[in-house]
Amino acid sequence: MEIATLVVTTAVAVVGLWAAHSFGRQQRLRVAERRLDDYLGLWKLMETARASRGEEDDPHAAGGVTRDEALKLYDDMTGWYFGQGGGLSLPDETKRLYLEVKKRIGLYAAGRSAGPAGDASRRLLRDLSILRTQLKNDVGVYGRSSFTFGDRLDEGDRELLLAAGISPRHWASRGRPAQSRLLAAIGFDVPRWRLERDRAALEAAKAPAEEPESAASELDTEPLPRSDPA
Repeated sequence: MEIATLVVTTAVAVVGLWAAHSFGRQQRLRVAERRLDDYLGLWKLMETARASRGEEDDPHAAGGVTRDEALKLYDDMTGWYFGQGGGLSLPDETKRLYLEVKKRIGLYAAGRSAGPAGDASRRLLRDLSILRTQLKNDVGVYGRSSFTFGDRLDEGDRELLLAAGISPRHWASRGRPAQSRLLAAIGFDVPRWRLERDRAALEAAKAPAEEPESAASELDTEPLPRSDPA
């Protein structure tokens, strides 16, 4: 009798675990489907700030993003986030990056971006390109990216990522499906010490090199190579 009770109890427990796992899997699939739909809506809004904007092979938009276009994009992204509920689909890291990029769009639209308008427009296009790369990683689209396989992150890229609380080193290493899926599955978040390390490296790279005290010291001392922060 005791053995039969044990068998029944074990069977009920196994069925319960299977049902819980199946329910959790179905929930994750529903969230993934909703996220993909929401991301498609956001992706369409960024057409005006596509990476090819102003390039010779893009005949439909000469020059950089105008302030009126940036203001419309800012308003459309606000509507997507709140009106359409797209903000609910953003993971924490992506939400921080989205809000930081959106803030910079607003500054550009208001004429408060640093530097000449042409430079600010190019910076805006690159910021949005980084955001699109983040969205692709979220939904498992691991296509070849200039940020992970080609061009290195520049100073502006690193400043953007750090402002969003993302380690540039960690971000630039993405694009490999196995690694990205594993980190997403375990809910990995970058430790604060990595962010501080990357911030310190960025500040060190921006600091001007010190002048040698004398000609003799310049000749006698071999200067150390500056480390690459990315």
